[in-house]
Order: sequence, then structure tokens, then C-alpha cells
Amino acid sequence: MSKAALNQSVLHDSKTRGRCERNRQASMRFREQHDLHEGYLICFRGQVIMWALDLPEPSGFMPGCFAFSDEGSEFTAIDGNDLQGAKLWECMS
Repeated sequence: MSKAALNQSVLHDSKTRGRCERNRQASMRFREQHDLHEGYLICFRGQVIMWALDLPEPSGFMPGCFAFSDEGSEFTAIDGNDLQGAKLWECMS
């Protein structure tokens, strides 16, 4: 993934943090249930929608999706639109 696709400077509001927490909990349950110890889980609206070894390009996901790594990193897909996908992953942690 290109460095341009990662943005760490956008402010996080409490609504976004709340959605992140709900999706993080879903990803943690999924990891436990499926014994996953590596890679990224992509979540949307509280459900895991994909697993990937590497953080995928954001254009394949709608803005508002979250990605959680096995190492504890958290990202949210931002900018873009529902049809063409997000423009970048914003680092949340």
C-alpha cells in the first residue's frame, strides 16, 4: 500500500470512535472464533466483511469501513464515495 493512502492527521470525533469500538469488538470475536493470528480484518457496521494478509487498497471499500490488524493498528476508510470506494485509510491508533 502506498504511503499516500495512509493519513494520520484527520481529527476523530466521538461518533467515529464509537463506531470504531463496535467494529473492533466484532473483529476481536471473529479472530477468536476463527483462530486468526495475522492479517487485517475489515469491518462495516459491526460485522467482519473480509480478512486480508496486508491492508488492502481503500478503493475496494466504502468510506466508513474499519480495518484492524493483528498488531493492534486501527484504520478507517475515508473520503471517496460508495460507488468508487474510499480514497485512503486513516490511521486511528
